[in-house]
Amino acid sequence: MKLGTKLITCLVTALIVAMVIHGYLSIEQDRENILREMRVGMMGLGRSIQAALRYIYGDARDVNSALRFIDSVGRAGNIHGIVVYDLSAKPVAVSVSLKTTKDNAGLDPKPVLSIDPRPVLTSGKEMDGYIESPAHPVYYRVEPIFDSNNRLVGAFVLGRRGLGLAQTIKSRQERIIITTAALVLVLCVLILVLVRNNVSRPIHRLVQRIREIGHGQWEQRIEVTGRDEISSLAV
Repeated sequence: MKLGTKLITCLVTALIVAMVIHGYLSIEQDRENILREMRVGMMGLGRSIQAALRYIYGDARDVNSALRFIDSVGRAGNIHGIVVYDLSAKPVAVSVSLKTTKDNAGLDPKPVLSIDPRPVLTSGKEMDGYIESPAHPVYYRVEPIFDSNNRLVGAFVLGRRGLGLAQTIKSRQERIIITTAALVLVLCVLILVLVRNNVSRPIHRLVQRIREIGHGQWEQRIEVTGRDEISSLAV
């Protein structure tokens, strides 16, 4: 294998490895940023629901009003569903979006219904998480419910469908992959041109002239250009 080919192979291989690692890290960072944005939005929504349930369920213990409230929230936007639990971790109100109905046939209630609220009922502190599901991912928050005297009376689980999130992540992944592939292609062509012009061709001309001299053709001297190692060898 010629020196120029070896050099090009090494540089291109190193470039591809570096760009693949950079692309992977960019995709992961993009995913984290999207999840962070969703987390902030869900935090604000969870606090609003918590404030409403403080009076509807915390003070009045009005389960029917709480059910009507979470049904109205559960039908909006990308919300997967809401479940209200009492202190014994028993569900007392489940939004209609988590029930088997024709209007919500595309939603799988299991990811939200399987979330255990007992850690929040024990500590009184909220928690959140992300569930990977074959149908679509679900981001959830579990918030405590207090009454007006700040006594813990229950908790609720808020789940949000990640269908739009998955599509956003996928589109950004495709964009990063295409951009990375384009950069690799451009840089590979640039490396090829630079190595050929600055390494392969000067060495080839030098070797060819030395061969001519070896065959007794002394009338033409070796041309020396530049100040690199190849020109030093020519001198």
